[in-house]
This record gives sequence, C-alpha cells and structure tokens, in this order.
Amino acid sequence: MADLTPLKGDIVTATAPRIEAANLIDLPTPRKVELEPHLRSHGMLFAFGIASLAVTGTLVMTIMLSWQPLQSLKDMNRRISALDGAEARLSQHMDDGVQSVVNHVESRISGLRSNMDGRFDQLDFELRGVDSRLTEVRHSMGEGVEMLHDTSARMDEALSAAVVEISQLGEMQVAARAAAKSKPAIDPFIVGAVPAGGTSSGGGHATPSSPEAAVARFQRVELPDGSVSYRIK
Repeated sequence: MADLTPLKGDIVTATAPRIEAANLIDLPTPRKVELEPHLRSHGMLFAFGIASLAVTGTLVMTIMLSWQPLQSLKDMNRRISALDGAEARLSQHMDDGVQSVVNHVESRISGLRSNMDGRFDQLDFELRGVDSRLTEVRHSMGEGVEMLHDTSARMDEALSAAVVEISQLGEMQVAARAAAKSKPAIDPFIVGAVPAGGTSSGGGHATPSSPEAAVARFQRVELPDGSVSYRIK
C-alpha cells in the first residue's frame, strides 16, 4: 500500500465526498394530519392557557421584582417627609429664637435708652443747679469784693487819721521836750497852742502847719497779699 502522507512542499486538495444515488434510502412521504375540531379547540385553549400562564408569571415576577424598589421608594419618601418636617420645625425654632433674641435686644436697648435719657435729664438738672449756685457764689463774691473795697477804703481813712494823730502827738512831744529843755516851767501841753508857722518861745521846732503835711511824711504801699502798709519817706 502506497504511503499517502504528504511531503513538505506538496499541495493537498480536499474534495467533498460523493454520495452515490444507489446508496440513498427511499423515505416515505409525510402525510398531512388532520385534527378533529374539538381537539383543535382544546389545543387552542391549551395554548392560550399556556400563554396566559406565561403572562401571569411574567406579571408576578415583575411585581415581585418591583416590590422591593417600590418599598424602598416609599421608605425614602417617608424619610424625605420626616426630613421636611424636621427642617420646618428647625426653621420655625430658629425663627422663634431669632425673634426672641431681637425682642430681648430691643428691650435692652430701649431700657438703656430710657435710663440714659433719665440720667441725662438728672445731669442737666444738676448742672442747672450748679450754674445757679455758681451765679449766686459769683454774686456773693462780687458783693464780698465790694465790701472788701469799702472796708479797705474805711481802713485807709482810719489809718490815715491815726497816722495824722500819731504825727501830731510826735510833733507835740518833740516840741514839749524842746520847750522843757529851754524853759522847764512851761507846761508841755501849751506847746500845742503855738500858732501855725510860729516858733516856740524858746526857739524850738515848728509845729506842722496842717494834717496833710503830717500825712505827706508817710508813703502808702500796697503789699502783694492785698494789705496796705505805711512807710516813712
């Protein structure tokens, strides 16, 4: 038997097997089956029942498969409704709290404003009282200054009169001493009767011609504290 193994480089061609007509088997021709009418109606009913059952099963499966999502949607809807209610209550609570705070702040501001107005009115009243008292003190001080001026003027007059009297007494004592040295028998009080511009009988000092001449011997000096002093020129 020859070796039919293809060698390297050979071209192999495959051909379809041939069926010889002599080997075919003659099959019988199928006959058309005619069903009876009642069997045909029963078959249609059976097919319709199968189809209805399939549709019902499909609907049941669809309902069963969609039941859980529907429940999830209902649960989500309830939660959203609860959140909406909580948000509404929180918003109302916040509005009430804000309004309460605003009312409290406004009441505090109103109380502070009324308190400050009362204090300002009291301070104004006290300032008016102080102003009136200062006016009275100013008037009293003016009257006191006028009284001091009058008192100072009267004291100046009294001091001037005292200085004149002291000067006269001094001159009289000097004249009396001079007369006593020249004439011991002469009474010292007689010296005051010597005429103005004259001299004593013993040729002593002359008596002052007037009080103004005696006052002219002293200088009036006002001290820093407001007092008055007299110094001999």
